[in-house]
Amino acid sequence: MVPLDSWSVVTVFVASVVVGRALRLSLPKAFFDVSVGVLVWAISAWAASSGLEALKYSLAQTLLFLAAIVCYVVVLGALASRGAAHARAGARPRPNVYLLALIAVGWASGLSAGWLRPYLSEALPVLVLAVIAATGLTMHSALSVASLRRGGVVALKAVAVTLASAVLAGLTVAALLGLSPHYALSVTLGLGWYSFAGSFVAQFLGPEQGFTAFLVNILREQLTFALVPVISRFRVSAISLGGATTMDNTLPVYAYVYGDDAVVPSIVHGFLLTFLVPFLEALVVRAV
Repeated sequence: MVPLDSWSVVTVFVASVVVGRALRLSLPKAFFDVSVGVLVWAISAWAASSGLEALKYSLAQTLLFLAAIVCYVVVLGALASRGAAHARAGARPRPNVYLLALIAVGWASGLSAGWLRPYLSEALPVLVLAVIAATGLTMHSALSVASLRRGGVVALKAVAVTLASAVLAGLTVAALLGLSPHYALSVTLGLGWYSFAGSFVAQFLGPEQGFTAFLVNILREQLTFALVPVISRFRVSAISLGGATTMDNTLPVYAYVYGDDAVVPSIVHGFLLTFLVPFLEALVVRAV
C-alpha cells in the first residue's frame, strides 16, 4: 500500500505546484471535477463497507456527537468569519447535487458489494495523492506570498474553532449522556482522523469505545463532503468541519466549492491538526 501521511501529501502537493509553474501546466476543470468525484465515491464506498452492523451499539452516541460537533463548528466559525471574505462568486450555499449523489452511490456500493473493501483500501491512498497532485496542477497559479498570508490567518482561526468546538462538543455529550469526559473528549478530539482515533481509543478504553471514535470521525469526514456547500458562506466553519482531513481527503471539496483561495488555508489547517491529534488524544485518554 502507498503510504499516506502528512509528509507524503505535502510533498506531492508542493511537487505538483512546482511542476505546474515550471512547465506552465494547467488541468482542465472538468478533469479536476471528475477526479474529485471518483475520490468522494471511493471514500464513501470504503466507509460503508467497513460494517454498519456495529452502528447499532453506538448509534445514539454517534448522532449526538456529530450534531454537537457540527453545531459548535457552525456557530463558532460563523463568529470567526465575521468581516472575512466568504465563498467565491459562484460557490453555492446549498447542497451540491453532484457530491451528494456520489456519496449516496458510494454508500450503496459499499453496502451491496463488501468485496470492494480490500481493493478500495489499496486504491484510496493512490486516489488521494492523485487528486492532491491534480489540485496542485490546477491551483498553482493562484499561490503567492500574499495568498499564503491570507490563508494563514484563516487557517489559524479555523484551528482555534476546530479545537474549541471539539472540546465543547465532547463535554456537552458527556454531560447529556453521563459519559466519562475523558472518553467523550477522546472521541471528539479525533478531529476526523478516524484511522488513528479508532485504534488509539480502543487500545486504552476498549473496542466499543474505539469503534465509536472511529465511527464519529469517519462520519465527520462524510458530513464534510455533504455540508461544506451548505455552509460555504462561513469559510472558517466550512474548513473547521473537515478537521485534520482538510489537507488530504477533503481538500478537493474546498477547492471545488471555493476555488483557489481555499487551498492554502485548508492545507495549513489540516497539517497543524494532524500533528496535534496524537498529543491531544494521549493527553485525554491517559488521564483516565
